[in-house]
Amino acid sequence: MKILDLDMDYFMRTHVISIDESVVERLLEITYGDCIWTEQEVRTFFENNLGLSKEKKIHGRVVIGYNESLFYWRKLIEKGNLSTPFEIIHVDFKVAVTNYFQERGYV
Repeated sequence: MKILDLDMDYFMRTHVISIDESVVERLLEITYGDCIWTEQEVRTFFENNLGLSKEKKIHGRVVIGYNESLFYWRKLIEKGNLSTPFEIIHVDFKVAVTNYFQERGYV
């Protein structure tokens, strides 16, 4: 079985990259301004690129911290709804990776 682990920061036009390592709290939403995709843009991406829609529902969970995913997957395994081993497809936005491709003219 495959699991799609989709970080929502993928759906941002720009990213806050100058956060001091000593900052432990999540930044306030106002910090991000209008760089976050609209709900319609995210829905369009899900429907046109992932084949998801209200008519084609799949099991899933929205989590805030990474550890919540681990607990959810363990619960699925314990209930027999997920067998091991399984594959995790992790989609994320990483500034360093994006910069690498931009510098080489791919983006």
